[in-house]
Amino acid sequence: MGFLPIFLALGLFLMLWAIVVSQFLAVEKKKIQAMTGDLSLASTLAAVDAQLNEEGARELRSLRARMLRYNKLISSYPYKIVAGLIGSRKF
Repeated sequence: MGFLPIFLALGLFLMLWAIVVSQFLAVEKKKIQAMTGDLSLASTLAAVDAQLNEEGARELRSLRARMLRYNKLISSYPYKIVAGLIGSRKF
């Protein structure tokens, strides 16, 4: 009976962590999609790269960096589990 509160506390902590991470990933994805909407681009990394080669604007470099950071974050191990559960995909 002594292990039940420990397992319950650990499970609740992991659930709370997953909720916070999923909200963070959702907010980051919405920011990136809003930036691509403002720049009239498709929300893919290839479209941003193609436009960056033509123009080279500062906003596009910022958007590309943000997309790469998001992709790297989703690829890292603890966030990969949560991203898989909520269905987040790379740009």
